[in-house]
Amino acid sequence: MPNRYLVISSVGDQSLHKNWVSPRITKQFDLALVYYGNTPNRYKNECDYYWERQGTKFQNTYYALKQLGPKLSDYEAVWIPDDDIHMDSGSITTYFSLIEKYDLWLSQPSLTRDSYIGGWKITANQPAHVLRYTNFAEIMAPAFNRTGLNTCLETFKESFSGFGLDFTWPRIMGVPKDRIAIVDAVMMKHTRPSKTGDLYKLFSRPPIEEGREVCRRYGIEWDDCLVAETFGAVMKRT
Repeated sequence: MPNRYLVISSVGDQSLHKNWVSPRITKQFDLALVYYGNTPNRYKNECDYYWERQGTKFQNTYYALKQLGPKLSDYEAVWIPDDDIHMDSGSITTYFSLIEKYDLWLSQPSLTRDSYIGGWKITANQPAHVLRYTNFAEIMAPAFNRTGLNTCLETFKESFSGFGLDFTWPRIMGVPKDRIAIVDAVMMKHTRPSKTGDLYKLFSRPPIEEGREVCRRYGIEWDDCLVAETFGAVMKRT
């Protein structure tokens, strides 16, 4: 039976994607990689789809999703992690099942407490919850179900750095109170400090400046987006 879920990532030479497909027995998704490094065919035999392309995360992701063409409609949900995310295949498969169970248009796994969390403390795991409904999912590792991806896909080409996209997505969805979530039942580890990846060297202007411009393009006030809210939670059974 074909897989109904897709993991897609723009990856460099330090990518952690091998962890995502281990152990193989619990892998119930396809893996697509866009390699932006300089070693031809570096990961060609380590994934289900493979491209080589110089570019930043969402530029490369947009390219790859367009390359999939009609095949993309086979997938119920797509997860787009940075290549420094550590998570195993069993946790990813569980995550996809929760996206489908709760009809989440946009979401992300919660972060382990030993992760590099950065400025969005709301993303840290809260073990009492299955998930928390929010108005925010970070560009680090967002997932979209079919509805969410159809709504947001064209925005991926709007930001070289990716800044501003995570503010834009919930608002063009209408900020629904029960379709965007941080999923606490599964955790990922962010293994590098924010804003330290190789691609940050390519930015010709401050990413925050680009983020403000992206928001303006969609009629969104940047300063109105700086508070991540929780609308409610699905609690774990005790």
